[in-house]
Amino acid sequence: MDKIQYAVIGSGPASQFTLEGLLSSGVQLDNVIIFEAGGKSDLPKSSKRINFTNLPIKTESRNIQFGGTSNTWSKLCSVLDENEIRLLDKGDNSWKDVYEQLPPIYSELSKKYDFPIISLENQNLFGSEIAFRVRKFETISRTLKNEQIRRMFSRTKLFHKLLFFKKIDGEYVLYFQNLITKEEYNFSCENLVLACGGLENIRILLDSFKGTERSYKVVGKYFTNHPKFRAGKVSFNNYQDVSQFIGFMEKGKSSYHGISLSSEELKSHLNHYVRLEPIYPWTDDFLTSKFIYYMSFSKSFISRIFSRKIFLLSMNEVEKTKEPFNEGNERINITPIFKYFLCRMGLTKPRTSNYYVRNYLEMQATWENNVTINKANKLPSDIIVDYKIGDKEINSFYTLHTKLEDCFNSIGAKYEFPSFDSIEQFSADASHHCGGTIIGSSSKNSVVSANLELHDYKNCFVVGSSVFPSSGSVNPTFTIAALGLRLGRFLGTRKSVS
Repeated sequence: MDKIQYAVIGSGPASQFTLEGLLSSGVQLDNVIIFEAGGKSDLPKSSKRINFTNLPIKTESRNIQFGGTSNTWSKLCSVLDENEIRLLDKGDNSWKDVYEQLPPIYSELSKKYDFPIISLENQNLFGSEIAFRVRKFETISRTLKNEQIRRMFSRTKLFHKLLFFKKIDGEYVLYFQNLITKEEYNFSCENLVLACGGLENIRILLDSFKGTERSYKVVGKYFTNHPKFRAGKVSFNNYQDVSQFIGFMEKGKSSYHGISLSSEELKSHLNHYVRLEPIYPWTDDFLTSKFIYYMSFSKSFISRIFSRKIFLLSMNEVEKTKEPFNEGNERINITPIFKYFLCRMGLTKPRTSNYYVRNYLEMQATWENNVTINKANKLPSDIIVDYKIGDKEINSFYTLHTKLEDCFNSIGAKYEFPSFDSIEQFSADASHHCGGTIIGSSSKNSVVSANLELHDYKNCFVVGSSVFPSSGSVNPTFTIAALGLRLGRFLGTRKSVS
């Protein structure tokens, strides 16, 4: 049976930055092997299907390929706000202690990889006297360099899926399946790092603890996501430049500002945020949405052609539209897409005073929101996600929109207040799967320690969004990268000391 010093499962951002931390601490590349269940391209949807109840989980939210979610991530990110570091156990400050160690790592990643260091501040908006907290979201212009990718790829075994692991005589025995040959085999390591996506980290632990006395009751608990949906509409009496709350591209980078409750209000509410979407003649048009989808892969090309600001219309933010042929239409109206194309080319400058409000929710981590596996004996087990929006999410939603209504009314704008009724039926999965292997002080209330080491399982670590006890409402990639770099350096330093 082959043996290695460090085995890292997964090749996404968590794995990438853990490897960088290991190497920067003096660990030799030959002492590390990365196992990836996918290949150079993503596996078919049939192999990634997730069972869920209540809120949906998109099949395409999981990227099983070399590089993981870095292949499809829009590179739009922000940092966790201190108001989003919530303690599930009032006597346990582990998550807060970890968060307080991240700022210098955030700063280092910002200088090296262009991750944005974002300022958050309270501002009076739209000429009103009502203050909101405004946070900027921005894309990074680069990720790992080609040399680092090649180095990582040289130590990666593709199409090797970890079914489960056992600890035997102080070492970890890993049970894999080669997805090409279907052969199953064992591999051992001194240090095991689970750096898969949020759901796969949970699945591996549940399959490994199935039927054992040490089955952690907390594994899979406190699962959260970032549901997003369109709800609310504002109409200004006169044209206002609100481009910062819509999103734009400039010099190859896209950004926008999110609007949330003030710092004081966030002490008792979740940090939902909203941004605006202009209502143009082409809004929600089927052909235009398809055009935007294909052009979204060429944003950098477009930004090089045009030096001016370009409104960012991501396919992710276009509502589902009816296909014209499904209604028995014999003719398709091409006017909307023609108007959109003229605007995109800079030949026209359409203005609007009407905007939809797009909502991004923070979810309260609760025991009831959880991830489990089916009871069948086959491996890997099927994943089952059961989570829903609770009272605190709804109360925070209405508090934010009541404040928005007061703001818009104070300047004479018309605001159509949204209803939260049946919100779960049309909310979308933001693909930010957090929690399930959370940080804490003991196995009674958590899965990993502040050093991301599994409680009572020395030298087994978990890194990724699954360790977040609270997830805020932002893309978690920046924080995943920071935690990965921190873990890699911890492992390398600990080994050199010992």
